[in-house]
Amino acid sequence: MKKAVVALPVLCALLLILAVPAAASKPTQVSGAFVGGGPTGAPVTTQIGGNCFLSIPFEHVWGGEGSISGSSSTVWEIISHGACIDPATGEPYPAGSFRENLKARGTFTGAVCDGGIWQDGVCEGGVELEGGFTFVWTAQVRPADVPAPNMFGHITIMHGTEGLQGLHGTLETEGRAGGSGGFVGQIHFEPQ
Repeated sequence: MKKAVVALPVLCALLLILAVPAAASKPTQVSGAFVGGGPTGAPVTTQIGGNCFLSIPFEHVWGGEGSISGSSSTVWEIISHGACIDPATGEPYPAGSFRENLKARGTFTGAVCDGGIWQDGVCEGGVELEGGFTFVWTAQVRPADVPAPNMFGHITIMHGTEGLQGLHGTLETEGRAGGSGGFVGQIHFEPQ
């Protein structure tokens, strides 16, 4: 009986230790730049009332002197608060002609310099991790006649693969619609 009474608290303590989940890594500050590589297919447009709805496959290149380097493929779903076609020319209005709300789901392939930055293609002051991640990018665009930057957004890194498995994070973006810009934010790795 005494052995059972002593063994029960020891067993409970072991179960509590085993039940505690491993902690995520400390958040790491990241920054960098992106360049719009351009559409990778024809846009699909639909005019509904005074709004133009667009779906555009797009590619971005991430790099510069930042923490994330690679490329991403997205499909932008855009609500442009204006006409799709310029009646004077019969051509589509260029990106940023009207106020726009954008949302994209995408995949990134490349590398993260965790805890450092890329300098001349080398991860300085950090650990180079290669792989990919999925993300959701939401943004708003003010008309192009507004001084740069006119596109402000938020990227949520959802799921990492390979060397980036367990990666999560949030990035704030700003730049030009359909062009280049920058990002700052935090990433961390969930335990596997």
